[in-house]
Formats: sequence, structure tokens, C-alpha cells
Amino acid sequence: MSQDDRPSGTVERTDVIARTRVLDGKYRLGRLIGEGGMGAVYEAEHEGLRARVAVKLLGEHGALDPKSVSRFRREARAMGAIRHENVVSVMDTGTDDEGSPYLVMELLEGESLAAVLRRERSLSPGLTCWIADQVLAGLEAAHARGVVHRDLKPGNIFLARRSDGSHRVKILDFGISKLGGDANTLNVTAEGAMIGTPHFMAPEQITGEAASDARADLYAVGVLLYRMVTGRLPYVGTSSEELYQLVLVGQVARPSTLNPEVPAELEAVILRAMAADRTRRYQDASSVRAALRQVAALVPGELPTATAGLPAPPLLPVHSPPTPSSATVPARPLAVPRAARARRRTMLWFALGGALVFALAAAGAIWLTRHQGAAAPSGPLLHYGIVQYSSADKVEAAHRPILDYLSRRTGRPVELVQTADEKELLDRFFAGGLEVAALSPYAYVRAMRRGSPGLTLLAKPVTPDGPSYQGVILTRADSGIRALSGLAGKRFCYVNPGSTSGYLYPRALLRAAGLDPDRSFSSTSFGQEHLNTLRLLDRGACDGAAVFAGVLRAGERAGMPAARFFQLAATERIPYDAYAVPASTPAAEAKAIGDALLALEPGSELARKVFAGSEGEIIGFTTAADADYEPVRRIEEFMTGSDGAPQPQQPSPSPSSPSPSPSPQR
Repeated sequence: MSQDDRPSGTVERTDVIARTRVLDGKYRLGRLIGEGGMGAVYEAEHEGLRARVAVKLLGEHGALDPKSVSRFRREARAMGAIRHENVVSVMDTGTDDEGSPYLVMELLEGESLAAVLRRERSLSPGLTCWIADQVLAGLEAAHARGVVHRDLKPGNIFLARRSDGSHRVKILDFGISKLGGDANTLNVTAEGAMIGTPHFMAPEQITGEAASDARADLYAVGVLLYRMVTGRLPYVGTSSEELYQLVLVGQVARPSTLNPEVPAELEAVILRAMAADRTRRYQDASSVRAALRQVAALVPGELPTATAGLPAPPLLPVHSPPTPSSATVPARPLAVPRAARARRRTMLWFALGGALVFALAAAGAIWLTRHQGAAAPSGPLLHYGIVQYSSADKVEAAHRPILDYLSRRTGRPVELVQTADEKELLDRFFAGGLEVAALSPYAYVRAMRRGSPGLTLLAKPVTPDGPSYQGVILTRADSGIRALSGLAGKRFCYVNPGSTSGYLYPRALLRAAGLDPDRSFSSTSFGQEHLNTLRLLDRGACDGAAVFAGVLRAGERAGMPAARFFQLAATERIPYDAYAVPASTPAAEAKAIGDALLALEPGSELARKVFAGSEGEIIGFTTAADADYEPVRRIEEFMTGSDGAPQPQQPSPSPSSPSPSPSPQR
């Protein structure tokens, strides 16, 4: 049926929210699970089997890079070569319609070891042995197939929760693995270059020896063990060069000096696994595993129950290492020797006494708080800067959970500083008036272009949509406009000049379509906020509008169904705000702020508590790298004038009052 043949009042189906993508006619993509430099991982469903899986899809830029494609395919081959319960399973591979490779993996629920360590800092010797036992079991299987991982770290170890509530450890990300049969052809990093994550790299990886073998993975296991029982990394340098030198020398503080609870037997295993001379290390994963099992038989451990997280209580006592047939968490406590039961009763009385003292102290603290006011943080004031992208009260409310959390973590009072625009924000930031700032993607790339004095990138926020988002240009579904060119001579609405998805990016899309963002429209307006801009479009105050895609959900809640709109164009995925400190910030202070933000891992108990009832959309933070903002940098270079700033037409005032804006800045 043609457009003219449709019954009156019929609203055409639109692509405002992109149609669910199906790969190879089999895998229907769903929510974004994670995103990195290589691409993104999505939850998906097999169309025929209705089975839930995870699909890792190489990004469009990576698909154009032969090295990225080679690394991605190597990961698929390496993981496909291993069939073991402690290695994430690969079920299928393929290439999408645009030539980007993808791989299909089992869908895991749980959390990474990195998240656990950020929350708990250190683990008991027993739980440490239990986790390492399963990591080594997976490595045994990988090494038997000639696969060396080369990038073991807490972020690549996943504590998967099974349907019965038990947990199993899974090794992830074989992206820089080395396959024995193809060591030369598959190593896309040049010989002599370093491969891995510095803190977990064996000395032979730092020196770039082409002959590094499975013993490099065993060294990384030693570092993992050290990190789990002490809460610290074995080597920390003020620069990469200093860190590398410390690793090469190999003089590490004994774990027991950092944690007296570390048994001598476990310490001996850790130090041997971390020997700088690989001939003095364990020579295979089974040897390390056997040594750890002897240690596990001597120390009480802690395992999560079917309903608890890791390693939050209630915890189950363990006094013997798990057998190969019972690598998952047992459903009930194991037998405990009589002497241990006596010790436990004694410890229980101490715990009850301590709990009583704590309760009395807490009651006193509550009384003092109510009668004298809560004690204020005593450190120097920490100024937290951000552009005022909405009303001052709304920006304050959206960021209040982060301000209060940072104050508690750093012991310093935190003051929110709202600036009129990004120029003022950057001027104050580089002048030393701000200790930390939430820079929009646009502000971040401009700050980096300024060069000295520079900044240190700490983290980026995550929302329910993930660590990035898309901008869209919309029209009304009943407008008859089906291409950007159809907006010529029409009325157009932006969000505000500081919005990446509501101003900067769409101007580039318009130019690419042959339209002048400042002269091709009969009029332009600023809606100031995304939801209000969508409302202007819905009410007919403009014929086209630029907003971020996620605002359509807010529009649904505000009585504006997505079917009322038609998507004319969409941007690349845009990272959220860059949280940064000035380069002059002392390393310890920058680390304290960065660690505090990254401890708010999305979905973690801590993040849920901090953001409970928040008026913003931030649900946590994740690591950020300068490369994440490369798409914004390309657009920024394309859209700036001779003075390095956009040249906007002065739009007419918004004909409607602003409505609440989501956060972070978009």
C-alpha cells in the first residue's frame, strides 16, 4: 500500500528505535552488556532455539583495521579450541552483512573478579585458593591446546552465577592469546613489542621475548594470588618505566608483611609463581594447582551460598580443596573438625560481644548526629565542576549521590561548581579552581587539544544504556519527510550548544547531507533539554529535532509514543562524560578519586546503594581511555571554525519551558 493509499489517520511505523538487529538470520541482538575498544557485547537470542547467548561484535572502525580483525579472529579460534567449564564457551562465529566479524558465547550472569576486589579489597586465603584453582584448571585446558592467554587479570576472570545459585570461575578474553601452531602468523603485535597488562605481565613479556610461553600465564596467576590476599598489586611505579624496572628486578614485598593472615605455605606458592626467572617458576598449571590444593587443606576458606553475592555473607566454611567433580560451590557446609568448631564458638562469642559494642557505639553516634549534627569531613575542600546543563537545582539533585559518595570516600567536603559554559569550565579546571570535573565529550576533546597543562582521565559514567549512547535526528511520523534533505527550509530544534548529541553531532550529519546547519532552515530553536526538545517536535513547534536516542523512553513516559516520530539519521555511539583531574594533581590524590569512581561498578551492591533514588540516570562508572573519544574528535575537527569553536546561528528562544533533563551531559 502506497503512502497515498493509507487510511486517514494511519501513522507509519518508524525506525526511531532501531529495529532489532538479527545476525545471519539467527541471533537477535538485545541489550548492550559491555563495550570496549574492540567492539561491544550484546545479549542475544537464537531465533530457532530461543536460547539466550552473548554476541561479541567487532566495531565498525575495528572492522576496517586488519590488525583488529586478526586479533578478533584469533580470539574466536583460541576460545573455540578450548572446551572446558572454566573457560567461556564459544558456540558460533560469523560475519554480519557489513563485513564485521562476530562470535557467539555463552551468556554469563555474575560479576568480574575486578568488581569483587574493588568492593572487598582482599579475599580470604581459602576463597583465594578456590578461585585460583578454577583459573588454573581453565589454563590447563588452554595450554594443552597450545593456547597461551597472555592477559590474565581480574577483569578477565568472571565469577559466573549458575541457575542453582552456585558459582563457577570463567576465563574471558583471549584477544591477545598465542596459539602454538600459529605463533608467527597470528601474532599481530610486532616482535619485540610488549603484549599484556603491565601490572600482570611477566618479565619476558616486558622485554618482548618472542618465545614467551605458558609460564607467562603462571606468573600472572601469581600476581592474581598476591592481589587477592593482600589487597595490593606487587609492583606500583610512578611511571611505566619504573614499573617495568621493578618487575624485571623481581624484588617484591612478602605477602605476609602486608597481611599477617597469609599462611607461609601460600606465600611460598605466590613467590615461586612470580619468580622473575621463568626457569624458577612452576613449569605448568597442574603443578601450581597441586601446590594450592595442599595449601587449601590447611586453611579455612569461604564460599558464597546459593543466594549470596561474592564474597558477602552468609559464607560457608571449607577445610578441604574442591575436588575436580565438585568445582562449583557446594550446596551445604562441609564437615568441620571438632577443634575448628571450638575455635568457631570462641570467635562467635567475640563477634557477639563486638556486635554489642558496635550497636551501643552506633546508637551513641545516632544520638550525637541528631543532637549535634553529623561530623563534617575534615580534609580540604574538593571542587567538582560541571556545566549547568539544566536548572541549578536539577543538576545538583542529579549529582548529589556522587558528591556525597566522594566526600565519604576521600574524607573531604565536596562542593559542586556549575559553570555557564564549557569554556568557563575548562578555564577554571586548568587554572586550578577545580579538583575534578565531569567534562562532556566535546569539552574533553577540546581540553586535550589545548595540550599543556593537561589532564588525567579517570573514568566515564554508565547509564542503563551502557557507557555510550547515540544521537538521532527526528521528524514527526506524519510529516511526510523521509530524508534529511526534506528539512531544507523547515524549522529545526537543537538541544543546546553544549550538547554533543543535540547540537555538535547532528550538525555534522546535516553537513554530510548537503545542508548548512545555520542557513538551510527557516528558523532554529534551542529546547535546552532533550525531553523538552522532543516535546517541541511533537507539538509542531519544529519540523525536525536533534536529541539523544534514549530520550524516547522518557518520551513514552511523558505521553509521546515513539511511533509518533521518524528517524532520519543516527550518529555513531558517543561515550559519556570524561571524569578527569588536572595533570598537576598528585598521583595519590588522582588515584584515590579514580578508585572511588571505579568502585561504583554498574550493578554492584555499592553502586545500587549510592544511586538508589537518584534523580539522574548514572548507575555506575567504568574505565575510560582517550581512544573512546576519537569519534567525537573527528566530528569536532570537522565542525569547528577557524577559532576552534563551533559557529552557531543564534536561535530563537524555546517556546516552551524546560522539563527535567537526564544526566550525565549529552
